[in-house]
Amino acid sequence: MGWTQRAGTREDPYELGPVEVVGHRRPSGGGSSARPMPSRMSAIPRVPGLVDERGEPVDSVHTEEKTEVQQKKEEEPCPGDPVPHPEIAPQTASSVRGGMFGFTRKKKDGAPKWHNGVDFKNPYGAPDYAMYDGVATLHTEVAGAGYYVTAASEIGGRQVEILYFHMQKERRVSGVVKAGDIIGYQGDSGNLKEAIRKGKTVSHVHIKVRVAGETVDPLPYLATEIDPETGGVTQPCE
Repeated sequence: MGWTQRAGTREDPYELGPVEVVGHRRPSGGGSSARPMPSRMSAIPRVPGLVDERGEPVDSVHTEEKTEVQQKKEEEPCPGDPVPHPEIAPQTASSVRGGMFGFTRKKKDGAPKWHNGVDFKNPYGAPDYAMYDGVATLHTEVAGAGYYVTAASEIGGRQVEILYFHMQKERRVSGVVKAGDIIGYQGDSGNLKEAIRKGKTVSHVHIKVRVAGETVDPLPYLATEIDPETGGVTQPCE
């Protein structure tokens, strides 16, 4: 029997309200029930080349100066994954389950607590990758989420926004990106730095997905298949 979400309060520091994204159509409805796979986007118009946060053009998101952590990462993720070999980042109080989507955490009084995305382990300074072809937009730091990037894509005939939280302020990019492009680097912005200091979690990128404005579980959008009950990998990407 599948895991059932208990009733709880949907208070979440990551709720950002409407997000303005450059250059994409309104959702067309419909869509496929099968696991979406990354593909070239024809629906989103091309925009001028990638730029960093300072507005400086960058020839390629792969040419940025790399840190020691990044140099050790020789592998790139499969298209559809935000990091190589995705692994759920556990919460000390709620284990692996707490890093997943839904009422997966608990408040101090034991009541279920809402988590609107999935946390994937990623060491500080390591790259964050675009999961799909799309248009990336920079956002200023907000409480909880920190510095983040939104990537708008059309997947299975539907407009999808993928948000990447807890990034470093510098070296994030905006403009047209392809699946597998580096869109920024892992930071500890928002509430992550304090959570790590207190031993509540480990370094991670928080992935949030919106479809037609509704927040949904990100796991079906990954190339790597992860069990929604246990958080374990059931099928590595190919």
